Amino acid sequence: MTPTQDTEQYRPNVLVLMATHNGARWVRDQLRTILAQEQVVVGIQLCDDTSTDTTHSEVHRLAKGEPRVQVLRPQRHGSAAGNFFELISQSRHQQPAVSLVALADQDDLWYPDKLAWAAEAIASGRCEAVSTSVVAFWPDGRRKLINKGQSQRTADHWFESAGPGCTYVLRADVARELGAWVAAHREALRGIDFHDWLIYAWVRSRGHRWWIDPRPSMDYRQHDHNVLGAHAGLSGLKKRLAMLLGGWYLQQVLRIAEVCGAQSHPLLARLRRDRWYDRLYLVCRVGQMRRKPLDRLALAAALLFGRRNPV
Repeated sequence: MTPTQDTEQYRPNVLVLMATHNGARWVRDQLRTILAQEQVVVGIQLCDDTSTDTTHSEVHRLAKGEPRVQVLRPQRHGSAAGNFFELISQSRHQQPAVSLVALADQDDLWYPDKLAWAAEAIASGRCEAVSTSVVAFWPDGRRKLINKGQSQRTADHWFESAGPGCTYVLRADVARELGAWVAAHREALRGIDFHDWLIYAWVRSRGHRWWIDPRPSMDYRQHDHNVLGAHAGLSGLKKRLAMLLGGWYLQQVLRIAEVCGAQSHPLLARLRRDRWYDRLYLVCRVGQMRRKPLDRLALAAALLFGRRNPV
């Protein structure tokens, strides 16, 4: 599938929601790649989480000469998830002309056709939301494809995200519905650490179709300030195992299920009950929960040996 002449004639309006915090070194380059998107009309709403560097002044300087960039009043959220939840909540008031809503981090580099590909996938009727693989890159020049395009599973949305949230594009009506829901559940969402995982779970649980494109749509910058990143190397593996076995991961699964109203789902109900035979039942069904074979093994280990409460 490639962008067509019809796509060129019809230029969908895309609202891009960008959360920033201490990203002055990268944010201008990222904004340039978003504003240079082909075959779409882009508008950006940006909210800074009270940066202590020059991020806010950098984006204000750019916005003065660029009407497509709207800088919202800085707010203290304390996390990227909190900032994105606020942006998503505000996006429910989007203009009727907006047909798609996308999320953006402050430090990546989008490929010129990122939004055009997503627009065509959604316009084709195959899905209401899209995410993609990414190419991680490091300051020393290393690059690595992070493939997120494995086949989706019946319950994977309760146990993992659809990839980096900065690749997400949602149909506008779904985004409005999500925004209204987020606005009504602000307090409950304070216990959710990753907005991308929550959004994927909510969209799938409401019966909307999600497509994970195996092709990369952006260069995914890796640095010391990444909230999670690409998990490359031994240190990344250790971090993942600590999250899985230390109790945080399974608690996040249960919190996401609770806020989405899915406590009665057969797998999640057994996870919450947590008897020894419930754990065995879940281990036998890890194929429903994670897309990658290695991730299924790690989840099985967490179910058998992991804590239920974070340390």
